[in-house]
Amino acid sequence: MKQHYELGQFLKKRYTGFLSERYDRHEIFIRSTDEDRTLMSAEANLAGMFPPTGSEMFHPDLKWQPIPVHTVPEDEDRLLAFPLRDCPRYAQLMNETEKTDIFVNMTEKYKKTHNITHPGWVNQSVVETLKVLNDFSYQILFGVYKREEKCRLQGGLLLDQIIKNLSNATELNSQQKVKMIVYSAHDTTVVALQEALNVFNGLQPPYASCHLIELYHEGNG
Repeated sequence: MKQHYELGQFLKKRYTGFLSERYDRHEIFIRSTDEDRTLMSAEANLAGMFPPTGSEMFHPDLKWQPIPVHTVPEDEDRLLAFPLRDCPRYAQLMNETEKTDIFVNMTEKYKKTHNITHPGWVNQSVVETLKVLNDFSYQILFGVYKREEKCRLQGGLLLDQIIKNLSNATELNSQQKVKMIVYSAHDTTVVALQEALNVFNGLQPPYASCHLIELYHEGNG
């Protein structure tokens, strides 16, 4: 939570002069997956972004104010809760992925080298092996095999919504007052988006990872 609070402070500083100093519900919209930890992460982030001042402080000893975070039931979330398990084609692709040479060779290599099927005791070599396998588990979700099709079925949905958000903001007659849309989700959501953008580095995203996608208006444009 401290990391997200500090991320909120960073965002507050970065967007000083763009967002209002005080929280304005018309300027920012926040959506989270329907998981306790992501809802809590969003709230911690917002606490760093919008510490209450003046009339916003409803208690002198509490430097926090409630800010709405929107969500939908997990089984209805097709924007942030990746990978989407109810996609038959994606399930088929994952089944095929687990039969590819790279998947079989990777898992067999470490089974033989470290006898993973018989845990014995954790030394540095085992830790490093588990890190490699953990990172590989993220790679196979949206890449390794038929990456582009997986991306269209998964992270492409989020990327499409982001593009729509940006397009709406550029319309001359747009009534949209929202300046920032925030999504609070999971490491797999970050990987899905990175793969859709073809910028994934193959490593599990660390806690409080954040992507900033910004729209600029040129003075002569």
